[in-house]
Amino acid sequence: MIKKKHCNIVFVSDKRFLPVVVFTAELYRKYGYDISLITDCNEYNEELFSTFKSVKIVDSTDFSFKESKRIPVVAYLKLLIPYLFKDEYEYSLYIDADALPNVSEKVFNQSVNRNISFSKIKAVGAVPHVGVPRAVLKKTDFGCYYNSGVLFFNNSSEHHLTPRSLEEVYERFSDVVVFEDQCLINHYYRDKIYRLPVCWNLTTDWFYFDNVKVEGIIHYTALFGKPHEKVFFHPCKLGTVEGLANVLDQISASKSGSMKNLIKYFLYKAGVYIPYRIKR
Repeated sequence: MIKKKHCNIVFVSDKRFLPVVVFTAELYRKYGYDISLITDCNEYNEELFSTFKSVKIVDSTDFSFKESKRIPVVAYLKLLIPYLFKDEYEYSLYIDADALPNVSEKVFNQSVNRNISFSKIKAVGAVPHVGVPRAVLKKTDFGCYYNSGVLFFNNSSEHHLTPRSLEEVYERFSDVVVFEDQCLINHYYRDKIYRLPVCWNLTTDWFYFDNVKVEGIIHYTALFGKPHEKVFFHPCKLGTVEGLANVLDQISASKSGSMKNLIKYFLYKAGVYIPYRIKR
């Protein structure tokens, strides 16, 4: 019997976003963990796939996932991470392609090995949103709503999904899902999510509070624009953001929403636009 490794880092992508995922994955290689990919791209690309220790190909068309303007349907496949890696790794750390590291190798490894109480992660660990998105509240009243951009999976948990059960869970919650895979994770795992320290997923909205430490994983969520858009406000623009913006710019057909982002930014700063029901 092959002894399992402690943890790997996993990315999920379709064919179009592979260059973005490769860019971000390269930034995490320095931490010394195996980097893995789940994709529905069945065309082998040696140049892109060489970044990863292992590549798992899953056909997303086997599922009834609905198309979305926000994210590709392949994003739902992150729920299969434990199923796909349970025989190789005890835990898997999933990271979105727009979540960039801003932490030294020493601190990152200390955080993984010391600051994360793995014994308390019965199924999955995540960082909560600043509040519950109002669009979500119209469907379900969550006491705590978690962002799915960074997830720690306990691969041996009995609660994890197979391809068949993922399809069943999707059908069960499809009427109340607002933000695709993120809502599905919150609904399915609901009381089984272990709360991770905020530094593991510093989404854009956390930076509009005082005394936020910027050492950790900086997740450039779309609250006030993405890095490649003309209007992009973020208090913590890492040096690697320009590289991410260049890759995104090459694959993005549109940079629409710039004026909308600008208006939202100023309304938010004025205290008029509040996208969440905030619980501090």
